[in-house]
Amino acid sequence: MRPSRQARGVRFVLGLSLVASAAGAGEYHTGTTNNCSDCHTMHNSENGQPMRYDNDKNGAPKLLRAADSLQLCLQCHDGQSTAPDVVDEDANQTPDRAAGFFPRNWWQPPPSGTNPTAHLMGTQVDAPWGGQTTLTCVSCHDPHGTASYRNLKLDPRGIGAPQPVVSHQIVPRGGNIAQFYDSANVRYKRGMTSWCVNCHVGTNQPDHHSVDITIDNSPSGLASYPTWVGVTLPRVPVQTPNDDVIPSPDDQVFCLSCHKAHGSANPFGLIYPDGATLDSACSQCHVE
Repeated sequence: MRPSRQARGVRFVLGLSLVASAAGAGEYHTGTTNNCSDCHTMHNSENGQPMRYDNDKNGAPKLLRAADSLQLCLQCHDGQSTAPDVVDEDANQTPDRAAGFFPRNWWQPPPSGTNPTAHLMGTQVDAPWGGQTTLTCVSCHDPHGTASYRNLKLDPRGIGAPQPVVSHQIVPRGGNIAQFYDSANVRYKRGMTSWCVNCHVGTNQPDHHSVDITIDNSPSGLASYPTWVGVTLPRVPVQTPNDDVIPSPDDQVFCLSCHKAHGSANPFGLIYPDGATLDSACSQCHVE
């Protein structure tokens, strides 16, 4: 007996799940959390209705269910309880989200005369490997999953030098998404600085701030571990490679100690722990 159309559809979806599970070896967007059909559509039609999330009847590049990758990402990462919300959690000032989350309309150019956010989506930037590139979510994250923290691309420049970013999220996956991603429950371990300098070439040179150096072993002698221990404001993020305790003697300053990867209203995506001044970040390690 020929299976019903409904049964064939179930079998097809199961097949997609198996393919996604085999292909995705990463932290998220694997077969157990995403099916291929969540993002792609074979024919852009089901029972005569468009399969695109914007109900556009025309096909999109790469069989996406949205006009482009940016709009596709926002179908889930925009207030959904099962995915990190990168739009409404406007934590521009304080570092309560380690990487930072975008304010509403973060993909639109800021008003004239205002500070641009870091990594503004949809804008063209000079690429260190030559020419220009347009920043989108998939400039940094691999939608098909990687073994790196938060699906960061292992080789963002495409030069064959995989650099996984390692972290430990001390709250198990599942349940409250906001709790899972809260910076209080994230422990960066290694690899973030090396990953950033794929594009930000030269920022790990001697004339820039020291990175991946323990606070109590600063080569300049200007950083003070007792000062770090005594912080009362929200702490800036640090790497803690040997344990999950913050503060502890192995804590290291790295790129995200000062900058939010997803940008902020402050110059260069800087973190202002007191909501107003850069000094409130610098003074967490330095004393005059």
